[in-house]
Amino acid sequence: MEFTFICGLVAVLIAVLGQILIQHEERNQGGSKFFNKFNIFVLLSWVLMIVATFLTTVAFTRWPLSYAVLMAGIDVLLLNILNALLFDKKLSKKSLIGILLITIGVVIFLMPSSEGFCF
Repeated sequence: MEFTFICGLVAVLIAVLGQILIQHEERNQGGSKFFNKFNIFVLLSWVLMIVATFLTTVAFTRWPLSYAVLMAGIDVLLLNILNALLFDKKLSKKSLIGILLITIGVVIFLMPSSEGFCF
């Protein structure tokens, strides 16, 4: 089970990195046309998203689908935090409430039960 947990966690981190690279290039390119945006960072982000999809598939071969909610929540949480830190994006009150709710949900999901942690 640890291998699938690591695959899922790495998939989330890789997906977030790919999304950050896309946003970085969009910020650098401005509003240029679609075909002008192809460069090494964009292609690398596509490769990262493909790898993340593969790792997610590997993780869900042994996980219940309910874990998808956990991974999606962690993805949204990390992406919003990194956007605020790296790109100085302002977080609205709704975003902050959403991040707080996601964090509470992830903590509740990972709370130990009588048999140990969920993983």
